[in-house]
This record gives sequence, structure tokens and C-alpha cells, in this order.
Amino acid sequence: MGQPVGRLDAFNIVAADTLYTLHFMEEVTARLGWAWEPREVTPGRRQVMEIAGIGQRLIGWQSARRQQIEDALPVLVAKYEERQGHAPGERAAYALACQAADQTAHPSARHCCR
Repeated sequence: MGQPVGRLDAFNIVAADTLYTLHFMEEVTARLGWAWEPREVTPGRRQVMEIAGIGQRLIGWQSARRQQIEDALPVLVAKYEERQGHAPGERAAYALACQAADQTAHPSARHCCR
């Protein structure tokens, strides 16, 4: 039996996200003249496209929240590996990142990944 009509699988979601991102970048470039460059956010992972010329110092200044999440994540990953006996896959890693974000967020901003 096939998939229900209108249901998107992971492949189509990634494709739609990529298409949207490319369109967004084209529009920003056309309207504002900004350029883009790849940046490695997480070593060994896919690079992300960001506005060219934004220095690491400015990115770091805006990254305090990200650092809180990054500090909480290894603890959650270690617990996952202990429980499951292997490193988390892409889906589990995303869920753990959401859990880290929830745990470190201000109480009024929790559950942002759902």
C-alpha cells in the first residue's frame, strides 16, 4: 500500500527545505546585493550557507544561547549511548538537541522544538 496523499516523507521535506533556502538566498541577493558563503557549524556535518563577511567575533557574540545548548548536549548524548549502546543517529541527535534546548531555556520559552 502506498503513502497517503499529501504526506511528506523525509526526502521530500529536505528537498522542499533546500528549494526554499535557495529561493530565499536568491531573493536576498537580488534585493540587497548580499553574498553567501559556506560555514562549518559542527565539524563533520554539512556546512550551512551564511551571509558573507560576518566575522566569527560577531557570530560568537550572538551565540551565548547556542553555547548553553552545546554544553548540555554531551551529557544527554552520553546518557543516550549508555542506554542504547550506540551513538545517536540523525533523528535521535535532533531530539537530543531539542531536549538540551528545552532544559536550558527560560521556563516561558520551553518546548520550542515541537
